[in-house]
Amino acid sequence: MTLTTINLAALGDTINLGTEVTGTLPTGNGGTGSTATTFVNAASNVTGTLPVPNGGTGLASGTTDQILKFTGSTTLASAAEAAGGKVIQTVSATGGSELMTSSTFNSTGLYATITPTAATSRLLVFATTPRIYNNGIEELNAQIWKGTSGEASGSTVQGLRSDGGGFSGSTDSPATMSVLIPASGVTTDATTFTVMHANSNNSTLVGWYQGLTGAQGELIIMEISA
Repeated sequence: MTLTTINLAALGDTINLGTEVTGTLPTGNGGTGSTATTFVNAASNVTGTLPVPNGGTGLASGTTDQILKFTGSTTLASAAEAAGGKVIQTVSATGGSELMTSSTFNSTGLYATITPTAATSRLLVFATTPRIYNNGIEELNAQIWKGTSGEASGSTVQGLRSDGGGFSGSTDSPATMSVLIPASGVTTDATTFTVMHANSNNSTLVGWYQGLTGAQGELIIMEISA
């Protein structure tokens, strides 16, 4: 016999599931079709792997230090992380305020030292100055030097020069230099990058111009993995 309707009036408008209902409620009627009261224990009652479409990974194990990667719309596999191009470390410095009257390059006082973790890395260097200046007559020069003996050591790896006369005291737009040091120029020794400057003769004052904003020079060095 199939149960299709219930006359609640005959049952007193209520059904006592403990005393008035026997048997099992089929799954088609919202039940379980079973009298069992034990729930599934995923640790002891389930074997094999749970497929991706059912919310699992389809994997029983993976490889240490690797990540999961979709190799198909419903397939996951262990895969190595993408190699290269990661920033390993960053070193920075601010400041610089030297004034001088020399055509020989001198340190601005803005420098930073980095010790690369691998000789296969590359070094990306950014230097932003508050603008080197003089009296607006002589050409001005700024360079980034790279060396292994501290501030102002080594030689130039990047530079810029003012176009014609230098910048006057009313100029405060920043000058920016950047350079990428390839792996062929990288060692694991402590390496110092210094912002240097000079003028075109030995008589005109040259140095930082910080303007009304009080901006400082900035130097950023990043080690990038191979």
